[in-house]
Amino acid sequence: MGMKCPYCGGEDIVKAGKRYNKYVEKQLYRCNSCRRRFVERDGFEHMSYPKEIILKTLHLYAEGLSL
Repeated sequence: MGMKCPYCGGEDIVKAGKRYNKYVEKQLYRCNSCRRRFVERDGFEHMSYPKEIILKTLHLYAEGLSL
């Protein structure tokens, strides 16, 4: 899979359900080494909106459109 546990660095990772919030659904993973669950990091942690909306907003702003 090529993913590492952000807690222990282990590579024995398995899917462990999904996490849902108001806007997006994310795959949960579990590390078989330390038994902790985590979501794959995509650079948009702790954001209120999904990355697609954030990227589209930034793109429109860069084109000169206002909010």
